[in-house]
Amino acid sequence: MKKITKVVALLFTFACVSMGISSMKADAVEFTQTTVPILNNAAELDTISASYTTTVNVTKDHEETTYASFTLAEDSWVMMTGNYSMYTGEEGGSTHVDVYADSSLSNKKGEFGFGYWEYGNTFSAFLNKGTYYYTVKTKYGNYDGYKGNVNIIVGSMPISKVFNVSTSVAKNKKSAVVSVVPGLGKYVSFVEYRQGAVALSNVSSSTYWKWKIAGIFTGGDGATVLNPVGEAYSFSVKKNGDHTIMLQDTAGARYSVVYNVKGIDRTKPKVTGVKNNKKYKKAVKIKFSDKQTGIKSAKLNGKKIKSGKKVSKKGSYKLVVIDKAGNKTTIKFKIKK
Repeated sequence: MKKITKVVALLFTFACVSMGISSMKADAVEFTQTTVPILNNAAELDTISASYTTTVNVTKDHEETTYASFTLAEDSWVMMTGNYSMYTGEEGGSTHVDVYADSSLSNKKGEFGFGYWEYGNTFSAFLNKGTYYYTVKTKYGNYDGYKGNVNIIVGSMPISKVFNVSTSVAKNKKSAVVSVVPGLGKYVSFVEYRQGAVALSNVSSSTYWKWKIAGIFTGGDGATVLNPVGEAYSFSVKKNGDHTIMLQDTAGARYSVVYNVKGIDRTKPKVTGVKNNKKYKKAVKIKFSDKQTGIKSAKLNGKKIKSGKKVSKKGSYKLVVIDKAGNKTTIKFKIKK
């Protein structure tokens, strides 16, 4: 762990006319820079070591506060918790941790605590890449206080591993199943999806997403709450394009990602040079294409042809072009000279 010095801008104002003082700045403190392990799944939280450990000796008349930080290389889900170890006597401490997005400790992101009189013993949130700072305050809770180690455990999971999205296109290319297998495991509260791209800035908007209030989902018209099958949350789509997936963890933290579905082909092959039920007095040049899955076959009066085929002979014709997804374009035309 590396120590970096930051000035904590805790300003307080008081009236002291005789001394001519209007404000004071706190002394510089040291933030211990820690390394946070990257999780592949939430189950690894039970196996990682503490990112930060400090040894304290608190009594009724003495409490201790230390400072630490960690840096995220990319947007991530972060879980923090803590415990005590290597203590003498009774476990009579009470520890509270505040988490901030700045070294001046003005932009608070959350808090948690453990020990006596602390009930929210974990903190989880989706945090943007950057450096985060936290204070660890341990004070008397019971018995004779606490003498020993205070351990802070921090784990992070990149957004890509939080969602784990994949697509399985049907053999006939008419539909696809999108599956989400969240890396958060037991920390997932629910998952929703909706068609189209929804900006992350709207992740808490009831215009786009449902909220669960007293066990009932409300708001978010157009959003669908997915029921898990095992660890997977899945939905079917019949069109290519953007779909937005939103996940809420058990602490109420939310994040959404836009996922683009590809590979569905419900579009007939494109044919140029001739039109259905048209009569022509001169030669025609037939061209066809399919940008999605490609052409499987093209037949003119039952005989295979290639795109660019020129037809000049008088008669009635039937053109059938089929793509690899089974979509078919049929055109009947005549040439009269």
